[in-house]
Amino acid sequence: MLLINNQEVEKLFTMKDCLEALEDGYDDLLKGDAVYRPRLDLWMPYERSGKTP
Repeated sequence: MLLINNQEVEKLFTMKDCLEALEDGYDDLLKGDAVYRPRLDLWMPYERSGKTP
């Protein structure tokens, strides 16, 4: 798996490139050629002695 951060993305893609990729992805969703998985956040209690998160 390759993980890249925002600074690396900015070096590789223009905003136009990103918008075109999003448009292609949403078009594929409409045609049924792609699937969508919503973001999933997990929240749980924790304690850290003497430190703030």
